[in-house]
This record gives sequence, structure tokens and C-alpha cells, in this order.
Amino acid sequence: LATRDSTALPVWTKLVQAYYFNADYVLWQDSTRRDSLFAEGYNMTRQILRQSKTYQSVLSSSGDPNLAVQSLGAEYSQVLYWGTACLAKWAATKGEIVQRGQRPWIMAVINHIHGLDSNFYYGAYDRFMGAMLCVDPLADENAPLRARLHFEKSIAKAPEYLGTYTLMAQYYARRTKD
Repeated sequence: LATRDSTALPVWTKLVQAYYFNADYVLWQDSTRRDSLFAEGYNMTRQILRQSKTYQSVLSSSGDPNLAVQSLGAEYSQVLYWGTACLAKWAATKGEIVQRGQRPWIMAVINHIHGLDSNFYYGAYDRFMGAMLCVDPLADENAPLRARLHFEKSIAKAPEYLGTYTLMAQYYARRTKD
């Protein structure tokens, strides 16, 4: 379906989300294939952004992709979220230089989505921030405490969403040896 209509944002969004879920939950033991799928999900998101006239206009005039993402409306929230989640998972397995390089984009996107809808996808902002604070090479010594608070906010927004608990276990519990 996506190849038939390169402008079908909902279809492309589901495809990017499928790449994320396949990489994170189905192929979690195959690190090479997993990385490839995360990269492909992110690249699809970039392809969608290349088709956005609004994004391209701001990017062309400013030269700043982080500023250009701020021009996108709520209809892009899902694809931005899943593409950025793919990028974050991919970057988490790389060294500090790669993580630092991807951080500005990741933060620009997640903050923009939060600005559009603070309750987006079962408390995604706080879940994402909790995980980021546990792996961010720029995080300070208070990061674990702030991560826990973000995870707790996400849980308060959607207590039955299992993804928050699994990310909290994967990132926060490991970091704090809890």
C-alpha cells in the first residue's frame, strides 16, 4: 500500500510502527537485523518529511531540520514518534559520539510532539524521557531520579500500558540496579 501511494501518511505511519515493533519485539535477539529495521523505520520517516511542503519550506529557508520539524502539525505526530523511536533504539546501541549526534533531533521531535499533545500515545513523552535519561551521555548524576519521575508520570497517565513498565525495567532498573 505504501508503494502505491507515497503520500498516504497513515499507511506510512503504520509501516514505520511495524518496523519498530518487528525490530524490538520479534527480532530482539538478532542485533544486526534489529539495527537494520530500526534504521529503515527512521529512513522511511525522513522520506515522508521530504514530501512535506511545509517541512521542506522551513528546512530550505533555515537549514535547520530541528526547526523545520516544529512546523509540522499533529497529523505528523505518529510518524515522527515511531521514526524517532526507531532512531533512538538504533542510536542506543552505538557509541557516545553517535548518541550525541542524534540527541538534538530526538529531543526536538519528542518536545514538539509533547507540545502538540501532552498525553500523546499513553504518556509517550514521559516514557521516552525516562528511557533517554538512562542512556543519554549528557545526563547528569540526577538523571536516574528524573528518569523515575518521568516513568511515574507516564504510568499515571496510562497505568495499563505495558510498554512503560518494560522500558522502565530495561533502562531505569538496569541503571539503578533495582
